[in-house]
Amino acid sequence: MNVERPLTVDELCGFLQASKSTIDQYNREGMPRFYVGKECRFLPSKVIDWLERRCHHRVLPTEETFDPREELQR
Repeated sequence: MNVERPLTVDELCGFLQASKSTIDQYNREGMPRFYVGKECRFLPSKVIDWLERRCHHRVLPTEETFDPREELQR
């Protein structure tokens, strides 16, 4: 059984490479979250799904990354 570890706000900022104000804005827009006491927690898979539906495109790059230096060598 693969259990996903919830992220704190600071961890989510690092994961998404976004500022806390961006996370606050996403929260106001309905980003999925839950609370442990007064602290927000986020499941990365739910956040990515929400962002993809919100933006209508992939948020994270695919495993194959584009390297422009390789294109110049061709």
